[in-house]
Amino acid sequence: MYDETISTARLTLERCTGENVDLENVYSVFDSDREGVEDELEYLPWDAHETLYDTMQWVEEQDRRWSEGEGATYVMRANEHMDVEDGTLVGITSFETYWERKAGEQIIFLRRPFYGQGLFAESCYEFLDWAFHDAGLEMTIADAVEGNERARSIFQKGVEAFGGQYDGVLRNRLPTDDGVKNVHRYTVTREQYRASMGLADDADGSEADDGVETEETAASAD
Repeated sequence: MYDETISTARLTLERCTGENVDLENVYSVFDSDREGVEDELEYLPWDAHETLYDTMQWVEEQDRRWSEGEGATYVMRANEHMDVEDGTLVGITSFETYWERKAGEQIIFLRRPFYGQGLFAESCYEFLDWAFHDAGLEMTIADAVEGNERARSIFQKGVEAFGGQYDGVLRNRLPTDDGVKNVHRYTVTREQYRASMGLADDADGSEADDGVETEETAASAD
């Protein structure tokens, strides 16, 4: 159902499981003592880790979710085309799947030194391709918590690039330690995505591609 490894122009997305990731490496990203980690995680559903044991439990939970088809979590590593050491862990991403709604959502935890380099859009394109081509989903969702203006800007550019839309505010959507928060929802449907990629269905139901440069479209979203 999910790919073990996904390659993009500058990233390798590797399944986050105890069998193929270094727990200490993952812990170094979530480490509650690392400067800036709380700001990076402020609007995400994941908490900083106090100990290596917290990381082990978190990775075990990602394994369970993968096995039960709830979602796929990957470590995001730089490849040789980035201006950092090959294999550097730049963040974490999760492909969430809501099968009963035929919808999916991507969560991205990117370390601050890698903001503004188009990596968000690069991994997002792979998620959209997987969601609509491999998983057969009908819609992807992106929710920005009230106050997260950076996410709102990225999501707005993303839906414009991929033919989607801003759906509006979902009030009292997200319970947090600071109270219940509103979220701003952005969506892309399968039809909108395929139209933005210049894809169409042939009469026999097979997919046709008119040769649109999809990497350029993805890059414009970040």
